[in-house]
Amino acid sequence: MASTKCFFPFNNGTNPQKVEKGDKIKLVTGEIFTFMEIKRTKWVGKNEAGQMYNIPITMAKEKTGEVDKNIKVKSEDPRKFNAGQLFAIENAKETFMFQGMKPVRANAKEKVMAVDLATGRGWNIDVNCTFKKIHVNKMREELRNV
Repeated sequence: MASTKCFFPFNNGTNPQKVEKGDKIKLVTGEIFTFMEIKRTKWVGKNEAGQMYNIPITMAKEKTGEVDKNIKVKSEDPRKFNAGQLFAIENAKETFMFQGMKPVRANAKEKVMAVDLATGRGWNIDVNCTFKKIHVNKMREELRNV
């Protein structure tokens, strides 16, 4: 599974910087790509024309400091979800139904209790994941207008 956050070894590893989905990266060739996700030794970048490429990590020269706001995903706070709320996690293909928050014990991180709708299996998900609500009524209206 690919990740949307990582550290890039810019300048041959002398200047590692954190890169997130939507950050613009300048290559050694001078081209600018938008970072989408990292794999093992390559990362997926999107150019200005919207084409996706697998780019070796060694091709990255510097982070430009710009962010593509159309790509940046804002995580929603799962603590505000109601029981039964449908949601998805970034980079996961499953749809989950929120059940509640797992009680926090000493030295333990807070977890989200959810059920995978396809399999019925229960999951405990870390709150640091990127959560996206699924608005069923909005989808229903869009399907009616098609």
